[in-house]
Amino acid sequence: MAVPERQQLVKVMSFVAGNLMFATGLIFHAFLYNFYLEALHLSAQVMGHAAAALTGGGLVVLLPAGALGDRLGPRAVVVTAAAVVAIGLALGAVATTPVAIYTAAAVAGAGSGMWRVVTAACCCSKHCACRPGPRPSASRPRARRGPGETRSDGVT
Repeated sequence: MAVPERQQLVKVMSFVAGNLMFATGLIFHAFLYNFYLEALHLSAQVMGHAAAALTGGGLVVLLPAGALGDRLGPRAVVVTAAAVVAIGLALGAVATTPVAIYTAAAVAGAGSGMWRVVTAACCCSKHCACRPGPRPSASRPRARRGPGETRSDGVT
């Protein structure tokens, strides 16, 4: 296996493994969080609104996360997303009122949305190597000239 093929395989496998771990954590969080809310004697309505806030938080950041990924590079956005999710989960662990629970869920959802957008873009982009900085711009390829041909400005 050639080195570029191996690097591409490692990149794809890293993407799959990272998303599996991330998704597994969110699934367990969503499953166990209902028991936590039930222990606080909150209604099923609050549980449903918390799930909606989690999804809404993710939807709100989709476009800004893509723009940030283009501007700052995917690594910076993934690190930020992980921090935002951690803050949302920490807030959720101490939340006892419905409004605090909704806020925590929206923050965790925002981090999850950032993560999904940037990791998906990183896997699908041929320019992304998950390194800091912006991705290279897609410039037009230079036209090939034969011997003796000149550009319009006279340069050979």
